[in-house]
Amino acid sequence: MARILATLGRAAVCAMLLASGGCATFGPQGAVQEGGFHARGQLAIADRDEGFSASFDWRQQGERYDIDVWGPLGQGRIHIAGDDSALTVADGRGRVVARAADEAQLSEQFGWPLPFGALRYWLTGRCDPAVPCRERTWDAEHRLAGIAQHGWQVRLADWRQEARGLLPSRLVATQAERRIKVAIREWR
Repeated sequence: MARILATLGRAAVCAMLLASGGCATFGPQGAVQEGGFHARGQLAIADRDEGFSASFDWRQQGERYDIDVWGPLGQGRIHIAGDDSALTVADGRGRVVARAADEAQLSEQFGWPLPFGALRYWLTGRCDPAVPCRERTWDAEHRLAGIAQHGWQVRLADWRQEARGLLPSRLVATQAERRIKVAIREWR
């Protein structure tokens, strides 16, 4: 039972990483303006010898988001709903397992500081405008390939043209022994 609860906690952390996104402008070319989106893919989080991977379905409209995260074969499904001011994490049966009002509270609750506020920008190929990027690197096609921000080293890759603009489909963020990987299969 303790292992299941630990896995659910990791799933909640993964989902909350995704839940950090508010309204965003995608891509450095600005092809997508403010509005909603729907993204599907996989994510993995590792810290030293522990890790977790899951699939996700993220629906965003303005500041409001609804995110489903589940493990292999649909196990450990959780649902995250919220906006920039608060979020709720529910298990597959709809029972609330976590509530938080801000990033600091989430980090305290799950025992792992995560770049919640910046992730929405990183996923769409930009730096978080609230904090200066210490470093930026560019690929051969002049697309953003790397960011150093909030103490994290972020690599962006596999840019592709979508109906909504040019978007990265892979992100890897590292900080010490922590690693977050996101692969977006589909942008809608």
